[in-house]
Amino acid sequence: MKFRDKFARFMYGRYGYTAGFDGLSKCMLTIAIIVLLLSGFVNSASRTAGTVMYVVSLLILALSYYRFFSKNLSARTKENYKYYEIINKIKRFFVGDPNFKYFQCPGCKKKVRVPKNRGKIEITCKNCNTTFIRFTGKRK
Repeated sequence: MKFRDKFARFMYGRYGYTAGFDGLSKCMLTIAIIVLLLSGFVNSASRTAGTVMYVVSLLILALSYYRFFSKNLSARTKENYKYYEIINKIKRFFVGDPNFKYFQCPGCKKKVRVPKNRGKIEITCKNCNTTFIRFTGKRK
């Protein structure tokens, strides 16, 4: 039996076989590599800090591989789902929701959120009841 077949049989039923490297695993590997590289630079300045960073990067790497070889699929899926919830909250904080367009009310200068691609619509500000007309994008 070839090594490839043996490995496929070993991985069957494990999280890495079904999901591969998911978003959380990729993020963990990226952080581990960055911390590992930084530990080399910090090691020249402070040997203790460099060693601590090296150990932390190895722990993150080990945790990533633990997730990859785990047979508890539901727990790993929940972890990845929670990771994407946090990432999406951070994205929405900086960028806003991609399904909405944001306008500034001419009366009170507050942001007003309206659905995208509705054409020209009349918007009423909930704060000061000022109405204004804006174009939200091409109507489908």
